[in-house]
Amino acid sequence: GSRLRPYTHTIPKALLYVAGKPILGHILDQVYELGIKEVVLIIGYLGDKIKEYVLAEYQHMNFEFAVQKEMNGPGHAIYLTKSYIKEDDKLLIIYGDTIFVGDMTNGLKTDKDASLAVKRVDDPRRFGVVEMEGDKIVDVVEKPDYIKEMDAMIGIYFINKAKLLFDALEFMVENNRMTKGEFYLTDAFKVMIEKGNYLTTFQMDGWYDCGKPETLLDTNRYMLSHNGKKEYNIEGCTIIKPVFIDETATIKNSTIGPNVSIGRGVEIIDSKIEDSVINRHSYIEKSILRNSIIGEDALVKKIIGKINIGCHSEITNIEE
Repeated sequence: GSRLRPYTHTIPKALLYVAGKPILGHILDQVYELGIKEVVLIIGYLGDKIKEYVLAEYQHMNFEFAVQKEMNGPGHAIYLTKSYIKEDDKLLIIYGDTIFVGDMTNGLKTDKDASLAVKRVDDPRRFGVVEMEGDKIVDVVEKPDYIKEMDAMIGIYFINKAKLLFDALEFMVENNRMTKGEFYLTDAFKVMIEKGNYLTTFQMDGWYDCGKPETLLDTNRYMLSHNGKKEYNIEGCTIIKPVFIDETATIKNSTIGPNVSIGRGVEIIDSKIEDSVINRHSYIEKSILRNSIIGEDALVKKIIGKINIGCHSEITNIEE
């Protein structure tokens, strides 16, 4: 979470709020809607906070936790879950810092060995992409150096039989098959193709990255535009949809919106806020904020502009 500091000094990236809920919460809601209740979470830095959140908020699901102590790449992370998974299990793998849009059902119904979620892109140079013959993946390429319309992998992978993926990952570990010092899932899919496994794709409508402050705010706008239509009638305040305001928040003599997410226990007094995420238990007074992210338990007073401050921080314009 280095690109999201200072927030990720104290909160793991997957627990940052967007549209009124942690990123991980949005993902788990999607997973549960698919009828999946058994989840293995790969955790590391500040992992205890991940545990605390899911065990409290998702008691209707069953969790195991694999700890990645060294950052050796996503392939290595998945390999650490081997002891929790039976060889014949079906696997759905989802990255924990991205919110996805679309229907995963078709991908999970495939009779092929694996199905990878993709989205068509005009310029593939920033992505891992697939090369196809019919509906069969014949190669996967990480960040190609050419420009043409291709299907980019977006971080959702369905494996019909766990053993196929873990055999590929084990082959990579034993042969130290790494890219830039890490074990990548892209390389594991290459190994599966080399071994004769049949990999195919399914289309998703899109994905929303939460890896940087600007993309987190973009995702907040998107999520609120689809889920933030609730009416809020707060005496003495102007609320401009779409917004999310937690029922425990206190707002007085303020204008909120559009595209604002306000967390639990927040207090906002005599202020105007738009296009921002205000995390839990923060206090804002006599401020005009835009395109801002305010960490938990922060205090902002008499500030005009764009600010990004972490948890337990204070920023105040000194009075004359």
